[in-house]
Amino acid sequence: MKIIKNLSPSVISQIITHLQTIPMKEDKSNYARNRKIQWIGVEPQLFATQDTLKTAKKAYQDARITKFCELIMPFKVDFILVTYSGEQASGINWHRDASYAKALAGTINLGKCSFGMRERSGTYSPDSEEKEQWITLTGGEVVTFDCKHPHCAIPDPNRRAIHCWSSSGK
Repeated sequence: MKIIKNLSPSVISQIITHLQTIPMKEDKSNYARNRKIQWIGVEPQLFATQDTLKTAKKAYQDARITKFCELIMPFKVDFILVTYSGEQASGINWHRDASYAKALAGTINLGKCSFGMRERSGTYSPDSEEKEQWITLTGGEVVTFDCKHPHCAIPDPNRRAIHCWSSSGK
């Protein structure tokens, strides 16, 4: 995981103000109980066996967030997920992202959060050593990471974030 950019307080404030206008819904994931989410543009089918862009369904349209993500991420952005932890500080437990996404993912962090990642060195085997890393994010960080490794987020209340992926083409 790597912090590639830090946003200014004024940019953070503008983004949060805009995100507050986006209708959110309950996350149905078993890993993220009570978290609020909204897919922007298109929503991938998490377990698609065909081209993920062809099987994606239309989601909430927001040209401003889409353009911002396309400008800030160092990869082609096909999928965008906005998340909100709420008063309960609902985050997401350890998980790997589904096959719809390429390995390189990005997060625009807009609040306080502990972000954890577990990586295995070399070829995977049940005996291979796993290295766990934690980073404390305070707001405004743009982070890239390998989403195929287990990762989790433990947010403070009212943390917002924007997550971006490229289509795996699968």
